[in-house]
Amino acid sequence: MYIIQAILMVVVIGFVIFSLLGMFFFSKENFGLYIVKTCAAGFIGAILTPLALGLFNYGKDYLEKSIRLNTANKEFEYFEKTLSGAITEEEFVSHYGENDLSGYGKQKLTFEFDYQKKLKDSGLKTNEVYSLIDVLNKYPEIISALLFHPAVSVQYRLDIATELVDSINNMYYFTFLRILSKHENTPPEILIKIASRARLFYVEMVVENINAPKIAEIIYLIRKDANRQKSQLSGDYDDPDYKNAWDTLASDSHEYVRLKVAQHSYVPPEVLEILAEDQSNDVLCWVLLNENISGKTKKKIASKTGMTNEELLYQHVTSDESYKHRTKRQAIAKYYNLSKRLLSALSKDQVTAVRREVANRHDLSSDICLKLSKDRNDSVRASIAINPNTPNAVIESLVNDRHWEVLLNLAKNPSTPLNVLEKLRGVEPSGWIDGFHVKDIIAAVDANLISR
Repeated sequence: MYIIQAILMVVVIGFVIFSLLGMFFFSKENFGLYIVKTCAAGFIGAILTPLALGLFNYGKDYLEKSIRLNTANKEFEYFEKTLSGAITEEEFVSHYGENDLSGYGKQKLTFEFDYQKKLKDSGLKTNEVYSLIDVLNKYPEIISALLFHPAVSVQYRLDIATELVDSINNMYYFTFLRILSKHENTPPEILIKIASRARLFYVEMVVENINAPKIAEIIYLIRKDANRQKSQLSGDYDDPDYKNAWDTLASDSHEYVRLKVAQHSYVPPEVLEILAEDQSNDVLCWVLLNENISGKTKKKIASKTGMTNEELLYQHVTSDESYKHRTKRQAIAKYYNLSKRLLSALSKDQVTAVRREVANRHDLSSDICLKLSKDRNDSVRASIAINPNTPNAVIESLVNDRHWEVLLNLAKNPSTPLNVLEKLRGVEPSGWIDGFHVKDIIAAVDANLISR
């Protein structure tokens, strides 16, 4: 929209400028011709101005991109010479110490450089390789490749990876994770951090490591258990090893780890009580939404935040309606005993899945049901249509809906009045409803009547 407005503005400016120029330069002897020429100049200006600006911007972007690519190519070539041994240690240490890699250069060295071949043919000595890694320490994506230089010792790889373990959520750290997870000399505390934070693929490597402490294995089992319908954990919070594992996860310095604990289906109430002291509002919200929460923990959260649990949930619903946090708002929409104010706010959410969760609830007021029955998304209207607690007036209004799923759900709803079911028998193909849908709707009506 803003782009269109900008283009129109440029067109208008071009028209005005060229018209004014025409007014000054054209002869006024023939006033009619003068007006025609002036308007023609304006129209020419309206066409030429955006074209000129477009060409100027294109040329500017092309020039800037050419400069960036040229810089990246020079950086690529310099790095290639450095790795081959053509540049002395003093020179490349001085060069990389004084000059940061450009964005294009870093990208080119990360994705286009053939490290496997270049490392094999490298002419660098051991001390030069270590110097190069040290001077490039701000580029972990490049270091992760250089660590596999033939001159680098296994212990050195381990030491570097250990230093960077607190950043293992970065996409370039998979190399470090492989090193740390498998190496028999990796310290137990590092293995515990990986078990808590990394993807399960790497945690499985940790569990197989002969140096892995029992707590790392339990953390792996806890994380695997998160989304299962039935817990497969053999221990509980009374077991010291399990208590230690849960407490380690709940006190991790990374918020995303604590969020996963707060969302865990089988988290012990005692762990939720620990998380009730968390500094993150997101963590507190998920603790409140967890089914395993105790009344004591709810009071603790209210005391910490200085607001009621209801107010805290309302704050999370209204303060951030982005798609990124939709899962949290969906969970709130499923929460029991919500106020009408909170349900009303959720029913206006920009994310369809959130509104659909509200439509599935059985404690909606008639005005919220009516609002959702007019929702722009057919799946939300279909959820209201199948809801057995939807008022008859709302159900009767939905019989005129033109989407097959809404009418099919009306036909299936055990609370749909008989007069509405009779109307559904007479539905005809149109819009989103074809002949097959009509048959399904009539069959659902018959099944509904038989079951009564």
